[in-house]
Amino acid sequence: MQKTRRLALAALIAALGSTIIILGSMLQVLDLTVIFVAALLVLFVQIEMGAPWQILVWLVTAVISVLLAPGKFAAWEYALFAGVYPIIKNYCDRLGRILSWVLKFLISNILFFSSVFLFLRVLGMEGDLTLFGYTFSERQYAGLLLVLCNLIMLLFDWLLTRLTALYVFRYRSRISRLLRYFR
Repeated sequence: MQKTRRLALAALIAALGSTIIILGSMLQVLDLTVIFVAALLVLFVQIEMGAPWQILVWLVTAVISVLLAPGKFAAWEYALFAGVYPIIKNYCDRLGRILSWVLKFLISNILFFSSVFLFLRVLGMEGDLTLFGYTFSERQYAGLLLVLCNLIMLLFDWLLTRLTALYVFRYRSRISRLLRYFR
C-alpha cells in the first residue's frame, strides 16, 4: 500500500474505533464490550498493515475517545488496557511460550491496575467497594480485581488468538479484495 492510502485506511479505522467506543459509552451497558471490539480493529490493522500503523490506530482512537466519550471509563480502559493489549501480544508471542505468558501477565496487570489507580485516585471517581451486595475492604477488592484482571486477560488472549486464525485462514482473502485499492 502507498503511504497516503495506508494513512487514509488507518484514519478510517481509528474513526470507526472511536465511534464504537463513544456510542458504547453513551449506552453504558456495552462499555466493556465495545472496548474489546475496538481492540479487534487494532488487531486487523496489525495483520493487514503492520506495526507502526497499529500503534497509530490505537493512539488516535484512544485520544479521540478520551476527549469525546461522555463516559470516560470505556475510553480510558481502551487507552490503557484493551487497545494496547493486541500490540503487546504481538511482540510477546515472539519470545517463546513461558516468557511470553510471564510478560503478558505482568504487563496486563500493570496496565489494568494503572487504569484502576487513575480512576480511583487521580480522577477521584471513588465508588463504594460493593459487588453483588457484599462490601469489600480495599485489600480484598484489589485481590478480587487481580483475579478478574487475569481471567479477563486469559479470555481476551484466547479470543484474539482464535479470531486472528479465523480471519487469516477464512476471511482474509475475501477482505483483501476489498482492500486492494489501499495497496
